Amino acid sequence: MPMNTHETCQEKTHLRQYVRPLSVLVTFALFAFAVPAHSAETAATPAFVVAAGKATFHLPGPGGETDTRAEFTPKGRARVDRFGSLLAAGGAFVAEGVAGSLGPAWSGADAATWILTLAADHETAAPENILVVPKIAERAGFTIFQHGKDLFIRSEKNCTLLGAIAPGSPAHLTIVQQSSGDTLYFNGQKVANASVSEDVSTAAPATELLVGSGTFAAPGWRGRIDALAAYAAPLTVDAVQALAAAAQESAAAQKRGPALVVRAKRIARSETISVEDLAPYTQSLTVYAYAVEEVLQGEPPKAPLYVAHWA
Repeated sequence: MPMNTHETCQEKTHLRQYVRPLSVLVTFALFAFAVPAHSAETAATPAFVVAAGKATFHLPGPGGETDTRAEFTPKGRARVDRFGSLLAAGGAFVAEGVAGSLGPAWSGADAATWILTLAADHETAAPENILVVPKIAERAGFTIFQHGKDLFIRSEKNCTLLGAIAPGSPAHLTIVQQSSGDTLYFNGQKVANASVSEDVSTAAPATELLVGSGTFAAPGWRGRIDALAAYAAPLTVDAVQALAAAAQESAAAQKRGPALVVRAKRIARSETISVEDLAPYTQSLTVYAYAVEEVLQGEPPKAPLYVAHWA
């Protein structure tokens, strides 16, 4: 492995404040539609699901099952693309009220299952968080993070290697939490639930669900989340494999352009139009020119980059 697993799993989790750098990180890519969080092969209905960039609870109520929208807030360099995938470039999404909303429904449940479909833009030089799940009822919280090309899951007591990923290729993760222990799947295949370090630092307890970085040093995790869901029941092996296969098939059918990720400095901008000249319209298109300082992914551009924003 291209890393010291002992050091990686001893990284202490701490929330960091997003600080805007002097230079900006610009990402250009064509992303495909989000992979469904569940399919006909799954017998259970997700209690929590992220679809089209929105987080929703499907919980039993006095009059039957009710749907409740959760507050899902982007922090720093994070946004939802036009296909509904969550894009992170060092930023994160915070879903508020997950533990409080799911707690009553999960209390006393036999198991809880989380599924996650992601694609990383690059291999990380340091551990970068992808998903932080708080403790919910009797279910312990955990963190999914990437170091190099490897994905790990860290809990309060152990840290387990899930598998290696290739930049741009989707990975499907399933975590089944039961009183007898956790069962982990990577791309539909069961993972040996063995800790890679006997001495693991206790992660700082999370109070909200966090998608993306925000816990390790810059530049943070860069990639996309296509699917995220939680079930108040265990999924069968067949259901897990069906979801993983669907994610791979969807990715294979997608027409995705090459990504270009650069660190750039703004060098010019177009002239601002006065309110009088703009009338009767309320917005104008402002163009910014950037000088590329470093290419992080993709082919180096042959000229300055021009980016248009509504202002």
